[in-house]
This record gives sequence, C-alpha cells and structure tokens, in this order.
Amino acid sequence: MKHSPLLRIAQIIVCGLVMYALAASVTFAQNATGTPKDATATPQNVTASPQDATDASQKVAATTLYVRKNASSPAAKADLDALNLAMGKMKKLGCDDPTSWYYQGGIHWVPDDSTDGSNLGTNNPFCSSYNGTTAALKPAWDDCTHRQGTELHFLIWHRLYIYYLEDIVRAKSGKADFALPYWNYVDQKDAHMPAVFAKKTSNLYEPARCTVLNQGKPIESKEYGPGKDLDITLLMKKTHYSAFNSTIDTAPHGAMHNYIGGGTDEETFLNRIYQATLPDQGGVMSQVPSAAFDPIFWVHHAEIDYIWQQWMNSPKGQKPNLAQLKAAPIPYNFFDRNGKPVTLTVDQAYTMAFSLPVTYDTMKPNLAEAKKLMSEKVEEAATEPTEIAHSATPQVVKGKETSLTMKMEMMPAPNDKVAPDSNRRVILHLVVSFAKEPKGSYHVYLQNEKGAPTFIGHMTFFGAKHHAHHSMTNANADAEAAHKMTKNFQFDLSEQIDPKTFNGNLHLFIKKDGDPKEKDELTVEEQSLKMQ
Repeated sequence: MKHSPLLRIAQIIVCGLVMYALAASVTFAQNATGTPKDATATPQNVTASPQDATDASQKVAATTLYVRKNASSPAAKADLDALNLAMGKMKKLGCDDPTSWYYQGGIHWVPDDSTDGSNLGTNNPFCSSYNGTTAALKPAWDDCTHRQGTELHFLIWHRLYIYYLEDIVRAKSGKADFALPYWNYVDQKDAHMPAVFAKKTSNLYEPARCTVLNQGKPIESKEYGPGKDLDITLLMKKTHYSAFNSTIDTAPHGAMHNYIGGGTDEETFLNRIYQATLPDQGGVMSQVPSAAFDPIFWVHHAEIDYIWQQWMNSPKGQKPNLAQLKAAPIPYNFFDRNGKPVTLTVDQAYTMAFSLPVTYDTMKPNLAEAKKLMSEKVEEAATEPTEIAHSATPQVVKGKETSLTMKMEMMPAPNDKVAPDSNRRVILHLVVSFAKEPKGSYHVYLQNEKGAPTFIGHMTFFGAKHHAHHSMTNANADAEAAHKMTKNFQFDLSEQIDPKTFNGNLHLFIKKDGDPKEKDELTVEEQSLKMQ
C-alpha cells in the first residue's frame, strides 16, 4: 500500500524528533558520568551550603571510575600524552584564565611579598598582571596547607587539588577518560622519572630540576633501602590518620620535593617562577611557592595519593577526625573545567575526598566496592594526649651523626592512661629549631641499651621556611624576629617504650643523609613523650 507524500513527511519528522531526543539523552548521560566535553553535571559546580555536600556526593556516585596508572607502564602512555597536550594548551592561556597553567600553579602558592628571593616586580614573563605583591594575588591563590596550623588538611586538600586539575586536563586534551598517572618512585624499578618530563621539547619539561633526573638517569640508589626516604615500610604500619598524614608529609612527600628540586648536590638554578637564582636546592619543586608550576608536581602528588589510598584500603586505614579538621578550617577553593569557581566547606571537602570516582590500576576498578570500603572506615578518635615525660633542655644536632641523651622529667598520669590499650600510642614529640632551612634528610633512631638502633622516622624540612612566614596564628612571630624557625616532628614509639617501666632516659641517634660538607645546624628545643 502506498503512503501519501504528506504522511511520509510526517514520518520523517517524527523519526527525526525521536533521534534528537535519544541523542540528547545520551549527551546528558555522558555529562552525568564525567565522560563528556562539558562537565556541568559533575560535582565541581557546588556551593558552600550543607545540602550541597550531600548533592555533591550523590553526583560523584553517578560518575564513571577514572583509573590512574603507573607512569612507568605502557598503559599510561596515552594519559601522559594527554597531559602533555593539555599542559601545552594551558601554558598558552593568559594567567587570568583559571584553567591556565600559571593560575593553577598559583592555587598551591606563588612567590609573594613575604617570600625572600623573589624578583618578580614588573618582570613576570608568565603573568604581567601579577607583580609579586599580595595585593595582586588572584582568587584562590596561596591556599595550600604548607603553613602553620593546617597540616591535618594536607592529604585531603591535595587530593581535591589534583582532582580538579585532572578534569581540566580531560577538557583540554579531549581524552574523556584521562586520569593522572602516578610516578611510583618508592619502587626502585620505577626510579626513572617518566621520560616525557625529561624531554626538552615537552610541555612537561622544567629546567630548574635535579640534573640527574633531567638527564634521564634514575633516582640515586642510596635513596632506597631500610630507613631511607623512599622506604614506606614504617609509614604503612601507622594505625592513626594523624600519624600517617604527618609522616607521609615528611617522607616521601617532602623528601621528594627537595630531591626533584635540587637532588643531593645543592644545585643552583634560575627559578623562572621567582625570576631569581636561589641558592641551595633552588629548583622549582623544592620551594613551596613555585612547586606546582613544575608539571612533575601532579604525578608526584598522584603517587602520594596512591600511597594514602593503599593505606586506606588496608586494615590499618582510618579517616581523619572531622571535628578536628573543622576546628582548624582552611579554604577549599578550586575551579572547574570551565573556569567556574568552586567553594567547598570542610564538610563538603571531607565528603568528596572519600567519594571521588578515582581508583588506581592495582586496585579493583569497581566504584561500588571502593565506596563500600570507604564507608566501612571509621574516623580517628579525637583523644587528648596525656604527657608522660618532658624535657626542655636544648640539644644541638650538628654534623653527619649525633647522639642525644635526654633525661626527661616524668609527669604524673592517671593510672588508666599509663598502660596503652590496642588503640593507644606512645608518641615522641620533638620541637626542632634552626636559623636556615636544612637541606637533605635526617634519619632518627632510638638507641637501645642492648642491640642495634631502631629506626623510628625521618626529619625533612621542605617548606619549613614557608611555614614560618605564613603562620596562621603568628604564634612563631617572636622566633621569626630572632631569625629562628621551628618545626615539630612526631615519632611512634609504641613498640619500643612501655610507659609503666620507662624511667625518663631517652637515647636518640640522628644521622644526616647528604653531603658531609653541609653546614646545617639544628637544635632540639623540647622533647615530650605523650600517650595518644
């Protein structure tokens, strides 16, 4: 039977409308799963209301799972190529564009008035509208946690920071499933920096970087082994979030910043972000205000996040205590792939940090299982520490090796807090002062009366000077005036010290890793032993 021309036209119109509707529904579904060219339906566009914290987590739950891959593996090549492509586009954007390379680096920090050595003025070749003064800072700049009083936010803030960069790269590169590769430098077989970062014609190359790495050579073998900066054996044994957060910040995080920014030979570089030559490991990565301008920063922090997620997936993993985070709030300000501002409360940041659609190639790529695992994790208990012993007798750490004998005054403590249960820890707190930010690493051992010393942790000083100049409370203003900076370290001695029998005598052995000609001098101002 033949149809009339009018009926045929009507059928074509109806068919077209149906196809349009299907296409629109597919596009919307893609936007909701995080695989589109426009991510307006993803959790970036949230506001700072309590309800939106729930909305954000629901939107994250609807997205696809992005799998971060080992940068040394063939599987990561496509993602490294996408990062290289996107970074090239971002470097061509004006610094007033929030999705540009310079703007994104400034969110971490940028040289400003209080940063010694900056020579920006009107000579900033990357951002003519920024002259190095705090008055010229752009929205969301200078927000990282490398300042006094914000340390507990370290892992969460950086997790969200690289997540938003990651989505900007998806938009710039056109690779909808892009995920940041991680440089697994704690494994010696992956000691080479990914080759694309060392290629001078690459958008990921930075000249003010450890010469060994830029020459395509591996991290020096002496950085590996028991008790070394890249040994995470002790780190992965931590049973409390605050201890894990503090320890990973020191090493491998801080240690690798210093290494990448100057290695162990105290190389001197022209730091283009400062527009100045900075002495003593003056590379881009070794300075907090310039670190995020080196593209290696992103795969370095993907590795730090990977180690954190490994610990979270283990039986020892704990979430941070939300009340403690809120007691010392920090700004969580980012930008989405479209350059729109994102403002998160601490509650919202906490929710997102444990519900992001991100996993790693060594973990089960199943979003439902990942979320179930996170939901089963408990918060670290907000217990007040009880001081067991204390000493305020200064002791100098100088040279390659130093032995310290500390006679600590025993403090009275309630009987129920003297003997630790399975969740209590014995923590040694050291307050260390110095006039010049030390370079390299110090390895700290507990000297037993019988037997070999026991390694208890690292002391590294990446960002120490920066901390001193950007105190949240100005509590260290007097120390700064006297040209003295301080940094606190914590060491878990739960397996080595029994509070019931401890007599106040503590013997430490501190070994400097690096050039023996270095003239660093530290003073241990205070020592205290606490139950937490």
